[in-house]
Amino acid sequence: MLYNGKEDYPAKKVLKLSELVKKKKGRKKFIDVKVKVEVLNINKGRNPELERRSKTLSSYATLIAKIREYEKKHSLEKAIESAIKYCIDNNILKEYLEQNSSEVNSMLTTEFDLDEYTEVIRMETRERALAEGKKEVQSYVLELMAQGLSYEEIKKKIEEVS
Repeated sequence: MLYNGKEDYPAKKVLKLSELVKKKKGRKKFIDVKVKVEVLNINKGRNPELERRSKTLSSYATLIAKIREYEKKHSLEKAIESAIKYCIDNNILKEYLEQNSSEVNSMLTTEFDLDEYTEVIRMETRERALAEGKKEVQSYVLELMAQGLSYEEIKKKIEEVS
């Protein structure tokens, strides 16, 4: 995942989705979600190695930096327009911006929120974990039923693991 927000953010960070899933106090985790997402800060000057390796990301970072610079004196729409013009005039993503400036403008006026994204990922991960947990519980109950345990015995066993 690439980060280019305005907040201070490290050049590289690993988000562990299992840490984003909230646990109820006093309950054991039934399922441990082990998914990691690497987040790279692509803001101008924040990740020089990445900028050296990818001209496109470096150029994009320049575009975003120019938008932020112009936004100090103008509206976001005017800042985007001016930054696109600056980049075209300075041969930064020139061909792409000449062909796709309206799409770029539209995309850049829709702000991405890392916290909102993280919350969506957390909720999706929780839903997947609950679905997996449900399957595991069903399988466990079937196994216990096959052993001939009564409803009360099965209920007690399930309470022990949750």
